[in-house]
Amino acid sequence: MRFVFIFLFFSLDYFENLLDEQLNFDPSRLYSAVNRLYETYQIALNLEQVDDDYFKLIIQPNGTVLSVTNEENTPSVETQESNGNITQHWDIIPTGEKDYFRIKTRSKAVDHIDFMFLQVTDNDTIHVDLARRDDTYLGQQWRFV
Repeated sequence: MRFVFIFLFFSLDYFENLLDEQLNFDPSRLYSAVNRLYETYQIALNLEQVDDDYFKLIIQPNGTVLSVTNEENTPSVETQESNGNITQHWDIIPTGEKDYFRIKTRSKAVDHIDFMFLQVTDNDTIHVDLARRDDTYLGQQWRFV
């Protein structure tokens, strides 16, 4: 039993260090967020860490921030001027595979719907939108290069 406790303690410590290293983004560096399913779909951005380990996704070259909006109870993604609102904060979650992440809203997009994930879909045209978490859908996974 003692061995299991030591192993779990080591595993949690190792995981936390790995997570800190993976989420150590340089705010001055220009990243390209590449979608895993639609690799030709890329977003040029800077990642700025804000309180509680959330990030602002600053779209380049215009410097606006990716935001969640909710018009008529329909959540969507838009770019806006930075205003510090939590609708502009995103949680970047490792998928468990090296270099791949999910990008989750910090705020609930609609009161009766849980947090949403940034994804790329193809409904006659390829576009970015929000959806509930779907572990099988590769369009919700991103890597930063």
